[in-house]
Amino acid sequence: MVKHFMEKIGVQMPEGKLEDMMHQAKQEWGFAGPRCGGGGHGGMKKQRAIIVSKPTQTLEASPGQTILPSIEVKNATHWSWKKGCFLGMDENVEIAGLPIEVVNIPIDFEVKGQETFKIQVAIKIHDHVFASDKEYEFVLCFKGPNGGQFGEPIPLKIKVVPNSDPVSEKDEIEFYRIAIKLHDLLKLGKNFEEVV
Repeated sequence: MVKHFMEKIGVQMPEGKLEDMMHQAKQEWGFAGPRCGGGGHGGMKKQRAIIVSKPTQTLEASPGQTILPSIEVKNATHWSWKKGCFLGMDENVEIAGLPIEVVNIPIDFEVKGQETFKIQVAIKIHDHVFASDKEYEFVLCFKGPNGGQFGEPIPLKIKVVPNSDPVSEKDEIEFYRIAIKLHDLLKLGKNFEEVV
């Protein structure tokens, strides 16, 4: 179509030059692949979720703990997101080796064009994981209703640390059981609170 128009207005282009110029323009303007939502890797698709801020330091959590890091995102296009989008694991993440549960957070609010929003990401450490100095890397991404990824990837690091609370629930129950015995049987203290 462009070639026909150029010939009609009398512009002569060397063979293949017009195609090269069109290809370069598509690359620069972000239209190298199918339009957003069509499964391509064009610039428009990436603009759907630009990362404004995310944790840069290594996240730390204990076995069984859930942490809620915050991520700020901008929809840098003029179109709202479709209903049914969610934040999940990048398709290239090897889930089997990670100490965390799979992240799958529905975006149950409207994301309008040019809107910036914050989201807290619930990341739960498996109960059976041991603390270590090892840092695990994983990548989150936004996905459309059909599972197609869009936006910038969100790389994060996490480390499993020892439980900071040395008193477990079982230890606490045993502590109160002993305090009750000291108060009731041995009549120590004027009341239960004084024994504790």
